[in-house]
Amino acid sequence: MDIASKVMLVFSILLFGYSLSELLSGYKAVCEKAEEFKEMAQAHEASESSLRRSSFLMSFGLSTIYTAMTWVSGLALWITVVVALKFVLTLLGSDLELVRILRTGVYPKKFYYLSKVDAFLNALLGFCIALFLVL
Repeated sequence: MDIASKVMLVFSILLFGYSLSELLSGYKAVCEKAEEFKEMAQAHEASESSLRRSSFLMSFGLSTIYTAMTWVSGLALWITVVVALKFVLTLLGSDLELVRILRTGVYPKKFYYLSKVDAFLNALLGFCIALFLVL
């Protein structure tokens, strides 16, 4: 196993673990985090556009690195494309949640359930990529 595959294996295990923790978090805890985030944004007088931009850039950067690593580690092109499409959907969902929280201050159950589906798919993605690399 080359170094790129080993690094990808670590990234995939981290993605799996983080997504699993997100999947197991309760609605009340998520609402409290959203409220704390909104209060912190107001205290620092951060604009919606700057918050969206920084959130997008951070998420896009991490997603791009993970997607590129699927290709560099020798996985099939179709796997890289699936990973890229999955992360595009995650970025869009994340931006919608951020805008909703900033504008209304409410975290609807609809977004909670969508984030659970996204976390499940990310955990499954991390697990499957790790499995592909090991087998």
